[in-house]
Amino acid sequence: MPAVENKENKENNINSWRKNIDSKVDKEKSLQNSIQNATIKLFPNFSTEEKVNIITQINNYLKLPGRYIQGIFAILVKLKKENPTDSKLAQIIINHIKKLNERTVLDVTNKKNKKLILNWKNTQKESYRNKELAKSTTKTIDIKKKSEEFIKINNESKEAIKIINIETQEKFKRTLELQSSLKPEYQPTQAQITAKVQSLSPETKAKLKSSGLSENDYAKLLASKDSLFSAGDTSQESRDFLDSLKELNQSLGIRDLDQMPNSFSVDKQFFKDNPDLVKHIWESQDFKALDNSFDLSWLKNFKEVSTFVEKFGDENLKRLKSQISPFFDEEWRLKQLTPEEKKIFETFLSSFQAIKQQMTWVSTNMLKAWAMQAPIVALYHYLDQDSIGLENLNQQNRQFWDRTDILTEWEDKILKFSGKIDNKPINFYFNLNTGKLQCDDHLNFNKDQNRISIGETTRTDLNIQLPSQQDLTTLLQETLTPETQQELLKTSSNMQEYHQNLNQLISSTLEWSFNFDPLIRSRISMQTEKNLTSQEFSADFLPPHISSQLQDERIINNNPQIKKLFQILDFVSENSTSDQLISMRKSFKKLTSLISSRQELEKIADPIIKEQFIKLHESLQNTSTIANRTETMFSFLQIFLKQDFSKNEFNPQTLTKNNIFDFIDLENFLKTPLLDKDLATSLYYKNFSEPFNKRYFAKSQNLTENDAQTADKQLEAELLAFA
Repeated sequence: MPAVENKENKENNINSWRKNIDSKVDKEKSLQNSIQNATIKLFPNFSTEEKVNIITQINNYLKLPGRYIQGIFAILVKLKKENPTDSKLAQIIINHIKKLNERTVLDVTNKKNKKLILNWKNTQKESYRNKELAKSTTKTIDIKKKSEEFIKINNESKEAIKIINIETQEKFKRTLELQSSLKPEYQPTQAQITAKVQSLSPETKAKLKSSGLSENDYAKLLASKDSLFSAGDTSQESRDFLDSLKELNQSLGIRDLDQMPNSFSVDKQFFKDNPDLVKHIWESQDFKALDNSFDLSWLKNFKEVSTFVEKFGDENLKRLKSQISPFFDEEWRLKQLTPEEKKIFETFLSSFQAIKQQMTWVSTNMLKAWAMQAPIVALYHYLDQDSIGLENLNQQNRQFWDRTDILTEWEDKILKFSGKIDNKPINFYFNLNTGKLQCDDHLNFNKDQNRISIGETTRTDLNIQLPSQQDLTTLLQETLTPETQQELLKTSSNMQEYHQNLNQLISSTLEWSFNFDPLIRSRISMQTEKNLTSQEFSADFLPPHISSQLQDERIINNNPQIKKLFQILDFVSENSTSDQLISMRKSFKKLTSLISSRQELEKIADPIIKEQFIKLHESLQNTSTIANRTETMFSFLQIFLKQDFSKNEFNPQTLTKNNIFDFIDLENFLKTPLLDKDLATSLYYKNFSEPFNKRYFAKSQNLTENDAQTADKQLEAELLAFA
């Protein structure tokens, strides 16, 4: 008898296994049919080869973690709308999906691991091609072989992930060792560690869990990092630890950011700190479109309701469910109820309706918060610690997002980000209606009006198109279809897991809706550096009483010398690299330090440097006029200008980007020992460019630069004649 039972059980297991395999095959076929039909419908004019290529790339995309078919087709629809008449649309789409796939891989692994994964994927593709070839020669499918292949591929996948995790764990171990070697004052308390654990985003927690790493240990690393930044510690031990932590974050695919919100997950504290954003969410018509995004009306029969309650209900609802279970027959039909049973049943229905409403309300509000927060997070990522001059947060003394406001300008709503970098205001403006991004232009030359302006009154368009508020809400609606919602609920075992799965879906969808192209990041950082440089100049060389006068455009634009000075500064800052502008900012700071003491300036041996520095020192006194200060500053900068603008008009149209200012000469000039001997009779002149030495010689001989050039030409002619 036991033998018969074992045989029956074995057959039942086999049949069950076969059904599971067949079910997976059917689901895969259904998915492929959906992808093919959607692609053909969306791009009817594409060639067969183009459609096949797109379908292949979509399949590659869907193999990646946290990717859904709705999300990728939302992206394709957007690309089609943006390029309606482009003959190369197919190639644009193919390249875009390829970049999405590549970027995802790069986010979760280093270069070595990337090669490993790519090789593994290529093996899969080759295996798939071979299997398809075999299918074409036979109509019968060997279920056993197919299962073995599936198991083999699955094992290869697990092995690849295992190797990645081992390497990540080694980096984690090394970072912990470096953290433990830091000074005692940088070792966090348990309270600090606990606070950091609580602040970790769901994405970060998920990545730590998948890699087998401790949340508590990772929080310890972050807490030590905060202490180092607060103390401004730049020791070798500090740098080694921070470099190791950065490498670890890259391996995990965690963005190395310090401020909140730092991920596309909803940050509740951020909305508490910015109540105007909450008010805007409730008032905006775009957000009202999300009110009906969640629908639980598909929960109709008691079997579905029972499963839902077991997963998401509280203890009271579960108790009521167990009480009413006997009220249904085997076909899940409601029996005839007594008055007492009817009362219990109505209590259950009321409680069940309440939890449905609560779940819908919470999910809808989270959806709105996601859409509101997304552009803020995106901009913060554009300004992450590698964007601004490739300097870390400590070096830059960055204090982002003092506040975030909603401005009304005509019919548009503007999201204003107010922050500071190196204690200087940096403001960005995101048009929620159009998706246009602007920022302050502290030093602006209007070519059309031929006017210079200084301060926060002028904005510049960054020529960056981001998703508008309506784009984001529409994308979320298209992503969160009723079918997707049902799948999320069915695959989640409890409320926490449901919110995690929902968060993963929405966060990844929103992240991919923004273009994190390095060129965009570069454009934003360049404008930021320009604003910082112009503000540094004003802070160092323009006292408040003069700076306030210059806010009046008439004073700048009606004085040719003042206007020329600021035109030159604007042109230099507009047409320089981030590194050059950083160099100029540092030079301005050093210059103000060098000229602070008149007594020390009198000791300078070099007559030219001494003269220039004393004039600058005197011009910084509160008694000096705008004209005097401008003339002195212009005279100093002229040493480093590659052309003579002392008498000539400044015409930007005749200049090239790299043909106006020598940043290296300025750096070297400020590095030269001042108490030694004059520049001309020392070897320091070798540190400078030939044009600089000519300009320096001209000043030392009380010649204009043109006179010096004439003398050079005469000498050259005499030498040629002699030869």
